Amino acid sequence: MSLSAKPTSGGRPFLFHFMEDNGGVDLSELVPRADLREFIDREFGHVLELSPASGSKILILTEVHDREANVVGVELLKRGVDYIRLNSGDFSSRAFVTCTADGGTSSVRIRVGHDEVISRQICTVWYRYLSLEPFGLHLDFDDPLAVAFAHREWRWAMRSVTGSLGCFWVSPPDAMVTAGDRFLQLRRASEVGLDVPRTIMTNDPSKVREFYDECAGRIMAKVVNLHSIGVKGRLFNVFGRRLRREDLDLLDSVRYVPSIFQEYVPKRVEVRVTVVGDRLFAAEIHSQVNENSRDDYHRGSPKDIPVAVHHLPAEIDAKCRSLVYRMGLLFGALDLILTPDGPYVFLEVNACGDWWGIEVKTGLPITQAVVDLLIEGSHSPLPVSGEAISK
Repeated sequence: MSLSAKPTSGGRPFLFHFMEDNGGVDLSELVPRADLREFIDREFGHVLELSPASGSKILILTEVHDREANVVGVELLKRGVDYIRLNSGDFSSRAFVTCTADGGTSSVRIRVGHDEVISRQICTVWYRYLSLEPFGLHLDFDDPLAVAFAHREWRWAMRSVTGSLGCFWVSPPDAMVTAGDRFLQLRRASEVGLDVPRTIMTNDPSKVREFYDECAGRIMAKVVNLHSIGVKGRLFNVFGRRLRREDLDLLDSVRYVPSIFQEYVPKRVEVRVTVVGDRLFAAEIHSQVNENSRDDYHRGSPKDIPVAVHHLPAEIDAKCRSLVYRMGLLFGALDLILTPDGPYVFLEVNACGDWWGIEVKTGLPITQAVVDLLIEGSHSPLPVSGEAISK
């Protein structure tokens, strides 16, 4: 949907009026299922013999169409380190988990295809995603009650699985959940000294109109959680949008679902800061060269948006690292805006943000840093939980 198109009214959430493609996109066409470890298992039907000295493996928790997990898997195998990948989309089909409690101790057994691992063999867990959506359970039934039951039971079962894995996490599950709170992010960013825009989250149309007037009509509308929504194998996107005067006619539909409204921050460039353990990588995204990407660079075509290495001032570098650690994370992808007048403004941090597109354009060795952390992290003095950071 073009930015100039006039949205239509109707009984639907406010931001749905601005959905990019009402038909959705088949994600498998964008990111094919291409995990090397799975390919070896499927095509050759046997388990690789790697990491013979320790007998340990890295567990990757993600979903089937995760490009970053694909490239990390290749790098791990190149270094002779084995891993097992548990995709939420494989639950009930080719992935099976068993938890055992006995005498005050518990253990976990995970089987994926021909491969199997028990909890004491897992040295590190890389927590990318662990969601039953958008491409979750492959069920042989579609009864709404049975589907709801299956989702609920799997969700709680996986809490037991993750709670029984007492090893090194990138990043810890509790920290990952907490980090999804956009308002906590803004508070923590302010605490470490980063500038943040005025922001409200509401389902009250009158409060949106008040905020619109307070900001002289310069506000952005955003989702509370992720901009992508998956339904029945298709991906739908609801990106950030700068509100136009005519959009106010639709504000009554805000009452259905809360949305975030944020003071618009003018941009010289957008800056993506990726913190991996004690390493930091910054790239500048020239989103303003393209009309479609000016409000939200995700809306533009990646090939049309120049990306380059960015050199952060030492003070901003330190504040970004501090924010990630205060959130209890060992990985974080921060979105900043460098304004035309010079100050940097923080927007959000993503605990499982993507980086491969930036790495391809800039040569920044982010994948290498992630693999280093996964292999060496259990011996690192870096904080591994929110509790550790608070002490």
